[in-house]
Amino acid sequence: MRGARTEPRRRIDWAAALALVLLAPIATPSATAGTAPDDAMALTGVSTPESEAIDNEIQKMVEERAKLVAAAQERSRKGQPTTDLMQQAASLVREAYKKAEVAADARAEAAVVQRCIKPSEDAGSAGSSSASSSFVCSAVLAAKGNSGTNDPWTVCTCARRYLIGLKKELDELRAGRSRFVGKRVASSTLVSTYDLTQADVDGRYRMDQSIEIVPAIGDRDDGSITGFSRRVQRQIARNRVEGLFSARPPRPVTLQDVLGVDGLDPTKHSAYIRVQQALRLTWEVRRNGTLLQVGLMQQAVNERQDREWTASYLAQKAIWAAHRIPSEGDPESIALARRYDAMLYGYLQGTVPDIRSIAAKIREARYRLRSDAEVWKNFAASDGGGGGPEEDFARYIQNQFMIEWSLMVGMPPWRASWVSVTKTPEYAFLMPGHDASNDYQELIRDLQIEFPEARFDINTPSLNLVYPINTAEKEIMEAVVSGAGSTQTP
Repeated sequence: MRGARTEPRRRIDWAAALALVLLAPIATPSATAGTAPDDAMALTGVSTPESEAIDNEIQKMVEERAKLVAAAQERSRKGQPTTDLMQQAASLVREAYKKAEVAADARAEAAVVQRCIKPSEDAGSAGSSSASSSFVCSAVLAAKGNSGTNDPWTVCTCARRYLIGLKKELDELRAGRSRFVGKRVASSTLVSTYDLTQADVDGRYRMDQSIEIVPAIGDRDDGSITGFSRRVQRQIARNRVEGLFSARPPRPVTLQDVLGVDGLDPTKHSAYIRVQQALRLTWEVRRNGTLLQVGLMQQAVNERQDREWTASYLAQKAIWAAHRIPSEGDPESIALARRYDAMLYGYLQGTVPDIRSIAAKIREARYRLRSDAEVWKNFAASDGGGGGPEEDFARYIQNQFMIEWSLMVGMPPWRASWVSVTKTPEYAFLMPGHDASNDYQELIRDLQIEFPEARFDINTPSLNLVYPINTAEKEIMEAVVSGAGSTQTP
């Protein structure tokens, strides 16, 4: 009798306790503002209609299990079998845990959409700087370094926005690569020429590499912010379900409980690495495409030189045949050389604007992308603390943008000066005992008034058009680092 009196009280108490902890829809703020740094739920999840619907299903499953357990207890008192009821109850528990993980994933993915993807596609998040790319966000431009740890969602937003911008630039660079297939290109040293195959061109444009714009930075990796958020939300969900079925409050969860002492920092470092990789790829493709353009231009110079040099040489041979050893200042030789030089001068006038345009574009791109790397270095410094991502950016800048290099197109030798320096003008260029460098230097000085890029190579000898790509940048880059910006290009 005592057992019969106390059992209903025990069942009523258990049901009352269960009713107090029935699962309620998880309401998560839509932004991280005002949340504690270790508020795992608020930082990594946002409720959605899907997750709330699943929460309601779990609530019903908890209620159904309570009924099954009560029915099993009643059977047990009567000495009847309870195996089938307890199996059903256990099945509900397993199903509840599975559904809880689905709801957790929905909350984590909603957080990624609301806090990273949508802001990254919002034009309002773009910064304003004449030095950096237009798709560098304002948070990166404003960073001064070591000013406090960066919010992981800000890093995700800015990195994704930047990758979208670089991918568009990369796609545009690659769009015109087919024009090089089958073309013959030459180096500025005139050492070799070769016909470009599709494989050659694809290799120059790094077609085996890409900038992936996944839903969030590193989304396909468990170490991404999506993966980390999913792990945190799943642990929160498991603890809640455990609490519901045990009639106890759920165990609290912090980021460090699930992710360790580094929390979400690895996701930020992953974003910085992807930014560097995308920068490197974009710069290499732009540089290689520029070198192909110059190679085509050089080949055009070479082919024209072959035609016009041959015609001029044959005409000179006719003069030699008529005069055997011409006297100094032979008018026919001088006239021939001047006609040849006039043709070359006309080609110089036609070539220089094109190569100047190519050089200006690669200079501007180099300056802009290096500026991007500088501001990203400052931004990453907040998450560095020495030996961190800011030093990776510093090494990248040194290795990619500080190496001296120039664009150069070699032009054919000019002949007017040859025919006035010796009594044997036909041998003036080849004669070991004659130094024609002074004559050429005088010619170059005159040309440099109109073409400052003109240089003379006594070893060829030839006229070269030389365009340094990274010169006189110290003051400009100091302005970039200080945040002043500049519209000047080096």
